[in-house]
Amino acid sequence: MSGRAPDAARLRRAALRLAYGLRVPATRYGLTPSRLAALVILGKQSPMRVGDLARELNIAVPSGSRLLDVLAESGFVERRDDPNDGRAFLVSLTADGARILEDVRAEGIQELAGHLASLPAAQRAAVEAALPALEALADAFTPLTEPPRALASTADELAEVVALRRR
Repeated sequence: MSGRAPDAARLRRAALRLAYGLRVPATRYGLTPSRLAALVILGKQSPMRVGDLARELNIAVPSGSRLLDVLAESGFVERRDDPNDGRAFLVSLTADGARILEDVRAEGIQELAGHLASLPAAQRAAVEAALPALEALADAFTPLTEPPRALASTADELAEVVALRRR
């Protein structure tokens, strides 16, 4: 790369296209990015109050309530009374919600693995070599965007896919 910075616009376009493609499995289940993020968080931190979920998602509590209404109607989450506060309730994944979440992850990894496998070996190696730099870039954005912590496993999943394809 002759000492100059990579083309930021080109990297941004590629990252956005990749992010869009990685969302495809979730859309097959009717999951928007916010619905998927809520399921991921609940899959890691369940049960939790709606206010805590809203804080993790960086949304207002009324928006979190509406989001949970949709997920509950779909059978992906369930509400129960909070034993410590009669005015509040706790939300957790249902068995269907956990299964859908695992299916979305598995399908996403499988599809990405297929696309990685279609690359020439040199490009697969370049993707693997670039992972630390891409993770550092993602980490640099974290203080600005504060994405849901539960989604941090995405880079780990990509690293696993690349490692699997090398074998």
